[in-house]
Amino acid sequence: KLLSKTSRTDRITVVLADIDGLKKINDKYGHAAGDIAISTVAAALRYACPEGSLCVRFGGDEMLAVYPGEAEMSQIRERFYCYLENLNRTAERDFEVNASIGIYVTQAGETPDFEEIVVRSDRLMYMEKEKRKAEQEKNKSEERIKSQLIDAVRDISKEYFKKQNSYLFFW
Repeated sequence: KLLSKTSRTDRITVVLADIDGLKKINDKYGHAAGDIAISTVAAALRYACPEGSLCVRFGGDEMLAVYPGEAEMSQIRERFYCYLENLNRTAERDFEVNASIGIYVTQAGETPDFEEIVVRSDRLMYMEKEKRKAEQEKNKSEERIKSQLIDAVRDISKEYFKKQNSYLFFW
């Protein structure tokens, strides 16, 4: 119905969000925690999208928003991730809620049907998910290297002070 109200020259913004690790949250913390993750991502999507957007759950761990017009993609992305980041930092729970989004803006008449628009948003969302995973892996690798360097410096220092009959305390 929303698309039928747009003309061929109107732009449509579709945002697809996918919860990262919902199964892990469900398995480790229970389905009530999974429900919290779902409602958190839904709230982040509503917060990030322009007023007048239609936001719905689109599957087990996916949310979909449709806005009849052109929305600023970078603003949606920034607001979405900031919402989750702030909530993860302040919420008192044992798990973090993370998600990836794909945003596609099109002319209403550009594609044959709504499903194709969703497929395009889905592709962009999975590209975003892979990019975020790669960044997380890079950060983990850097942290591992830092930890190894600190351990090496600590070991060298201990040996040095041992030979000098001195004491150095590490904590």
